[in-house]
Amino acid sequence: MRFQRYKFTTQTLRRTLGAVVAIVSLSDVALGQSYIPFDYPQAAGGSTFLTGVRGVAGGPSDQVYISGVFKPSGTSATQGLMYQGSINANTGAWYTLNYPGAGGETITSTALYGPNNLGTGVRVVGSYKTSSSNADIGVMYEGPVNGVGGTWTSLSFPGSIDTIAHSTYGDLVVGNYDTQLDNGKGFVYSVSENSFRTLEFNGITPTSWTAYGIVQNQNGSYTIAGGFSLAPSVTGLDEGYIVDYDPLTHSTSHFHAYNYGGHPVTSVISHFNGITSDGHGGYNLTGDWVGAGSAGNGLGFFAHVDRAVDGGFSDATWTSIAYPAQNIGPTSGNTVYENYVLGVYFDSGGPGGPTQGYIATVNVPEIDPAGMGSVLALVTGALGLLERRRLKVKLA
Repeated sequence: MRFQRYKFTTQTLRRTLGAVVAIVSLSDVALGQSYIPFDYPQAAGGSTFLTGVRGVAGGPSDQVYISGVFKPSGTSATQGLMYQGSINANTGAWYTLNYPGAGGETITSTALYGPNNLGTGVRVVGSYKTSSSNADIGVMYEGPVNGVGGTWTSLSFPGSIDTIAHSTYGDLVVGNYDTQLDNGKGFVYSVSENSFRTLEFNGITPTSWTAYGIVQNQNGSYTIAGGFSLAPSVTGLDEGYIVDYDPLTHSTSHFHAYNYGGHPVTSVISHFNGITSDGHGGYNLTGDWVGAGSAGNGLGFFAHVDRAVDGGFSDATWTSIAYPAQNIGPTSGNTVYENYVLGVYFDSGGPGGPTQGYIATVNVPEIDPAGMGSVLALVTGALGLLERRRLKVKLA
């Protein structure tokens, strides 16, 4: 559940929780995980949202940039956050990083997402709001992580009523825009060309879709993750997807839809919020899910996907993510780095109360670099094959 969106992850998710709660599917793999709290030290009763993460170039392997959002207690206004330091302990430096505005406009809120390591600094994207409008306007920052001497660029998809940039990698930024309420579309923005394009899929035209995570591959292509909906033509709200994007032809390929645990019958919402390379040609992902049933309220997950023989994507192996504390609300997976999942959980006040950040370390099995795969992947794939033989009801 990201901080601001948005149709299927925050607003709809919270409403849905009153009627349905999540159920862990039969193919959910209990890989095991450990958790640490990770909040902005000056939160003082406010809320911390962790939204994005990338490694720091040339530093120790545990050194990262983390983007986020801080919402002080008692206000709806937000501030952008950046962290630089260890991912294993909250011992690094925190900075507030807010869009300064231009042309005399008054900025009321800033939210930051999906940083990218530029070597000499960071590029981080997000959105801001002004005193004259509650609409989201996309934004991009490039420069030192502390904001000193950096440059800001406003990003608005042509003809949109709002734009939110969610993640950046290489030359590209991905995000969402709306031309009418409750009908969002994903976009791809080229930094070098200063140009927007709608993210489109071959063979499928969703009623609404998002682009939340992006990673660049060794061959120069990109892989994008998010969620899409076919409602109201089908029952359900959201499915996750992965797709390849060619920056030269601006075309997509290998579109693959995912439902948490591989069970569309029980998945009401499955949404990818973040994606990262696993270092062996595959991908680790995280996101949110809601299922029909009555077994718990864990709403985060960690997923692993390999490249298939045909160049597309394999089915996923899954593990649920739930912050281990009593009397708390749902947990969300917002971003992923190596085998770390970052996100938020609600305290005993539930979705209406303060929100805390966390980092989960998922104990994944070692990936065979020769491509043989792990026993875990084989077992989960077999479970998925058996389940696909059953009658399915497709949910979006």
